[in-house]
Amino acid sequence: MSLLRDRGAGPENDCCPMPAISRLRPSVARGYLIVDALISCKPMAAKPIANPKSIHNHPGRSRLERQYFVVFGLLLGGGLITSGLLDVYFRYRESREQIEALQRQVASEAATRIAQFVLTIESQLRAAAVSSTLAERGITADYEFELEKLIALAPAIDEITAIDAAGQRRLFVSRYRVAPDGASDFSRAPGFLQAKQGANFFGPVYFLHETEPYIDIVVPIERFAGQVIGALQAPVSLKHIGEVVRDLTVGETGRAYIVTRPGDIVAHSDPGQVLQRRSVAHLAQVRTAFQPNPVAPKPQTLRSYDLDGQEVLSSLAFLPSLDWAVIVEQPLSEAHRALYSSILRTSALLLVGLGIALMASIHIGRRVVRPLETLRRGVERIRAGDLTQSIEIKTGNEIDVLADEFNKMIAEIKNSYQLLEDRVRQRTRELTALLDVTASATRSLEIDLVLQAVSEKISEILGFDATRIFLFDRAQRQLHRMAECGINTGERVPEVFASGQGVVGRVAESGTAIVFSDVRTDPDYETISSSKASKINRHNFLAVFPIKSKDRTLGVITCLGKDARVLAPEEIRLITTMADQIGPAVDNWHLFEQVKEKTAALENANRELVDSLAQQTAVAGTLRVMAGMLSDLQTVFDTILSHSVRLTRARGGVIRLLDDAGVLRFVAHSRGDHKLLELQLWPLPSEEQSASTQAIRQKRAIQIRDIQNPGPDWQGPVPPGPWRTALAIPLISEEQPIGVIVVFRDTVESFTDQQVELVATFADQAVVAIKNADLFQKLQQRTSQLELANARLTRLDYLKSGFLSNVSHELKSPLTAIGSLADNMLDGFTGVLNAKQIHYVSGIKVSTERLTRLINDLLDLSVIESGKIELVKNPFSLSALIGEVAENLTPLAREKSITLNVPLAKNREQIAWADRDKITQVLTNLITNAVKFTPPGGAIDLAWQALGEGEWLQVRVSDNGPGIPRNEARLIFDEFYQISQPGDKKAAGVGLGLAICKKLIDMHGGQIWVESEVGRGSSFYFTVPASRQAVGAGTVIEVHP
Repeated sequence: MSLLRDRGAGPENDCCPMPAISRLRPSVARGYLIVDALISCKPMAAKPIANPKSIHNHPGRSRLERQYFVVFGLLLGGGLITSGLLDVYFRYRESREQIEALQRQVASEAATRIAQFVLTIESQLRAAAVSSTLAERGITADYEFELEKLIALAPAIDEITAIDAAGQRRLFVSRYRVAPDGASDFSRAPGFLQAKQGANFFGPVYFLHETEPYIDIVVPIERFAGQVIGALQAPVSLKHIGEVVRDLTVGETGRAYIVTRPGDIVAHSDPGQVLQRRSVAHLAQVRTAFQPNPVAPKPQTLRSYDLDGQEVLSSLAFLPSLDWAVIVEQPLSEAHRALYSSILRTSALLLVGLGIALMASIHIGRRVVRPLETLRRGVERIRAGDLTQSIEIKTGNEIDVLADEFNKMIAEIKNSYQLLEDRVRQRTRELTALLDVTASATRSLEIDLVLQAVSEKISEILGFDATRIFLFDRAQRQLHRMAECGINTGERVPEVFASGQGVVGRVAESGTAIVFSDVRTDPDYETISSSKASKINRHNFLAVFPIKSKDRTLGVITCLGKDARVLAPEEIRLITTMADQIGPAVDNWHLFEQVKEKTAALENANRELVDSLAQQTAVAGTLRVMAGMLSDLQTVFDTILSHSVRLTRARGGVIRLLDDAGVLRFVAHSRGDHKLLELQLWPLPSEEQSASTQAIRQKRAIQIRDIQNPGPDWQGPVPPGPWRTALAIPLISEEQPIGVIVVFRDTVESFTDQQVELVATFADQAVVAIKNADLFQKLQQRTSQLELANARLTRLDYLKSGFLSNVSHELKSPLTAIGSLADNMLDGFTGVLNAKQIHYVSGIKVSTERLTRLINDLLDLSVIESGKIELVKNPFSLSALIGEVAENLTPLAREKSITLNVPLAKNREQIAWADRDKITQVLTNLITNAVKFTPPGGAIDLAWQALGEGEWLQVRVSDNGPGIPRNEARLIFDEFYQISQPGDKKAAGVGLGLAICKKLIDMHGGQIWVESEVGRGSSFYFTVPASRQAVGAGTVIEVHP
């Protein structure tokens, strides 16, 4: 046995001699501590080379470097310049070809689309010219329907003239104007003459109103193949070709245009050029496109100038059938922009390459003398003490041999220091283990985890078979095992040692470590050990070290091994250092446990404070319920009783009120036990013996600790069930009891004074609630009187609606007769009308229809307000209904060139549950209003979506009209309200449409509102109930007029 009294580290404890601390300068490299001071040793002195700088001044070397510099500079620089110039040249050609190919492709595509457009018009005219009606009757009035159908199918055709074989106009159909009076002779027209020969004719381009280009197309009318009986002549608008040209993209500022042989621009990327009617016949690209023989080969791309004198790159595409040319232009500076950037980059790279070439020539020149320079630098490093660097020279001459000798000398020096480096590495490993233990001890306050990590680290570093850590209890009387590792199943391991008991107890008591190198041969082990556990478990090595902090022993570390061993001094020092690091962690743990106890005490105090705050909150909550529910005494009683039971931690409770007969009757309870509930529902006469009646009679709080065993003085019945402790508080109003509140528990536990005061406070609140309810009842009586007065006003409003209904019905009958008479006059039943008469009768018809709609609105409003209307709710597809209404109103929108954007279902149909006819009326009114206020060429968006869980559907109707001011947005749903218009213009109608929409939506339980911004349009929203199916919002498609 050995007692380790001196725990310090001194020279006698070192396993090997160590250099003095003043000579060491540690640094971290490859995870080890490298002692740089060792390199300062000079076992071998290298003789410096005499005057090493003389090598730099050798004249031969300077001439050789200059020669290499000049030769390699010329070769590399000349090659780079030549390759750079060739690269620039070929890039210029490739870039020019790519740009020209792109422009030619754009021009060809435009020409193809234009030819296709004209071919389509020609085909439609040819199809109309071979109609079956011609085969049967020739060019008669019946053929006019075919021409009208052609105009409807071909937007580019505004009017068509049918010419007979004699060149006389037989039929004229126009989209905008009536047929001109008198006959027209086309017999000498070039188009008619060419069509009479069976060929189509394309006339020259002319401009209508000096702004819109047109072309006349004439096709022969054939009754049968080869039998020409006339011709169809149609002026075709070329504005659609302008859309094709504007869609062409040529760089950033490029443009495309179509030009005729005379030099007129038919279409241009900039529409302003067409309106200016500028001639481009003098431009080189136009002259080239219309050279005398357009069939002969001509350049498709050339450099020229545009109308502004800017140099451009032009590409051409000729349309021989129309004698047109498509020209695509791009400014030359923009077309060659990428090429110029490429040239700059190539020039920069060329300069970089020249610089690299110069550097390479210098480098190659210096390589001639590099071996000598390398050898010189190696010698200087070795002389400075750097033994890690070897001299690498592969010249195959004497310099190479000299370098090898220097490398051998360095290897011998390095081998002499290897042993010391291994020792430093071992010390580093020990320090790392000590650092890990220190980190584990300071990282966590969980002492079990910390000690377990320390025991595992000790066994791992020092190779013990088992390590155990024991700590004193708070009274410093017993040592308890807190951590262990390496324990095998079945081993007898004591859990607790008394102070002074066995080896563990003696080390803890004395504070001195004990080490048994071999328990089998050490007689002291038999004397000291009380359990002989080490020998029983076949652990032949045992070492016990104290854990101290501030000269106080806190526990011990026991280290065991199967084999006998002798601990080296550095191992003993490492274990004792680890034990010293554990001591503060154990102190911190003890301190943490004390803090936990103090914290628990503070938490109890805080819990009491929280309970007090909860009571105050409950009282305030009860006051809020009383203030919000003056007439609902049941809710107030339930709230008071719920707070009383919860805050007193009772099992249940009940509130009873005295009736006029002096009987306590149940009004509220807070327990769901049916048997107990039945018992509480019984009336309780005040003369009976119970906690409630005692509280009533004595006008004070009564508490019974154990109802099941109340004592000999109790005269009342013992209620069945689990009730044990009860507390009854009387309700006192004007010094007279009016009821009682009772709380009870299932266990025998008295209510505290604070809890009794709390229930008494709730009892006072209940009395106040009863008084408030009495006052509220009086207020209701007054309210009922006001309701009777309001009913009389409602009756008057009903009579008004009936009057409007009768008057509207009487007005509608004569208006219907007037409209029928106007229809008969327009249909010719009273004779042929002239244009002026038709105009006046049509005005009568329009005014009659408008007045009829107004009367219908009045009828609808009167029926709705009279309450006679009934909703017929059925499931229907909302998206299908929106599509139908939009389709019916498309002609109305087409008159103003307005686009209707209609939603379609994305996944499946969204089903609404409403009156389909009433929702149709709402949609019609909203869309009609949107068309009325949307300017020509505008758009109306229709959309829908499911809201929330799919219980409601929302529909939106948006326009881009003038918008609604914010101060009028909330008034537009009122009856007879009309939105103000700028100037003296007054909106059509009487202001009933939106009012009817609101009333119909209100009848469905939905909502209708408007969101608008002046100058940007309005969006009307309404909601309707949905069926059980629900999907996401619909997608939007466009329906163009």
